[in-house]
Amino acid sequence: MTLTFPRWLPLLLLPTLYFPVQHSLQDLRADPLEARAQAALETADFDGARQALRAAVQADPRDASLEVQLGRLARTAWIFLGDAGGKQEADAAFERAAQLSPHWTTPPYEHALMYAGSRQPEQALAYLDRALELDPNNAGFWLERGRILEALGRTADARAAYQRSQEIYPNPDAQAALNRLN
Repeated sequence: MTLTFPRWLPLLLLPTLYFPVQHSLQDLRADPLEARAQAALETADFDGARQALRAAVQADPRDASLEVQLGRLARTAWIFLGDAGGKQEADAAFERAAQLSPHWTTPPYEHALMYAGSRQPEQALAYLDRALELDPNNAGFWLERGRILEALGRTADARAAYQRSQEIYPNPDAQAALNRLN
């Protein structure tokens, strides 16, 4: 007895392949755009890099790492180049990255650095606390929290943050801050 393979069976499997294939195609479209952005950065063409990253995000809208890269570049444009639109673009990119990957600490941490670098410590602290909720044992986050609290004049809280950083991973920056505050 010979069994024949039903010709209709592969048709049932096609829908299960749609999403993986679609995501792979999006990656293939976004990768050269990301490479173009990197090349533009190497020649200090910030506008070209931002344009390429915007196109990469549009090609692969589910890639949180592309959003973070765009956020970093827009943050740089805002803080160092005075591009007012960079703030809104960075805010939006970091928020989208956090939504796409809600358990990833990088988007809120990078968002915190954006506000710390622009001397808006209260806003920075709010984003940093979000990162600490996701990873409470990150010594670098505690170190940055200490710096922000110190900038706010909250010395006791800063000291506690530096101490927590030291407990997790002894480092000279936290130790120097503790020595300075004691």
